[in-house]
Amino acid sequence: GCEMGVSGYADDYTTFYFAGSIIAAEHLDDFFTGLSVGFRINARSRISPFVGLGAFAGYSESTVGAANDGIDNDGDSYVDEYGEEKTYVDNALATIYPEVGINIFLTELMSVIFATKYHFTTEGKAFDFRMFNFGIAVVL
Repeated sequence: GCEMGVSGYADDYTTFYFAGSIIAAEHLDDFFTGLSVGFRINARSRISPFVGLGAFAGYSESTVGAANDGIDNDGDSYVDEYGEEKTYVDNALATIYPEVGINIFLTELMSVIFATKYHFTTEGKAFDFRMFNFGIAVVL
C-alpha cells in the first residue's frame, strides 16, 4: 500500500494525519482506494518513537463489458460499441489499526518514518493483516 497526505502537530507530543491511501493485499483479493486518518503520540525528538491509532475506509472497482447496456459508457457519443466497458464499485473495506514506529528527522523540515500497522478489517478476522510502512515526511 501507499499513502500521501498531510499531518501536523496538535501539541509537542501528538501528531494528526489525513491521507489518500491505496491498499493491495493478496488475501483481500482486491485493490482498495480510500482515505486514512489517525493520530500518533511521539517523543518529539530527533529520533522519535511513536504509537498511534488510525482508520481506513475505501472501495475497489471492477470493469465489465458494456456493449449491450443501452448507455454510452465511454462518453464518445456512441451507445453500445464493441468492446465498450463500464466500471463499478464491487467492494468496500474499512479498517481500524494500531501502529508503532519511529520517525527519524534528517533536518528540521524532513524525516523518514518506519512503522508497522495491524489492520482489523470489516471483512472478518481471516482478512486482518499487518502492513509495514516506510515514508518520507516534509514539513511545509
